[in-house]
Amino acid sequence: MKRQILATLALLAIFQYSSSQQLVSPMQLEPDVDFENIWSSKIFSDSLSTSVVIWIKNSVRLHKHANHTEHVYVLDGSADMKLGDENLSIVGGDLIIIPKNTAHSLKVTSPGPLKVISFQSPEFTGKDRVFLDENR
Repeated sequence: MKRQILATLALLAIFQYSSSQQLVSPMQLEPDVDFENIWSSKIFSDSLSTSVVIWIKNSVRLHKHANHTEHVYVLDGSADMKLGDENLSIVGGDLIIIPKNTAHSLKVTSPGPLKVISFQSPEFTGKDRVFLDENR
């Protein structure tokens, strides 16, 4: 009886752990509406992190995040990106690490939208996005 209870508890723990896991195929994700410039779809979020797929047709204004770090993985497209004092050309397969309080913006250079996954830590709520003067 004791073994059955322990086995049941172990199975419940495994089920609980595995049910919180997700398999996402970001290349299969597409916006479900037409959009003017930027569209995003949240993949996952908790108090420690947020994962979002983002499509950008034109540009992202210069801004920084006061309280979190962002990693951007480019899935498709290309863009010219301002990251701090650097100017980068980014393409599919690039990973850009954006430390907190680092100014960043981009201008899409590909014929189609730039598609990225943004991993942000801690959780991104949008409250710490600070837009900056483009002429700084």
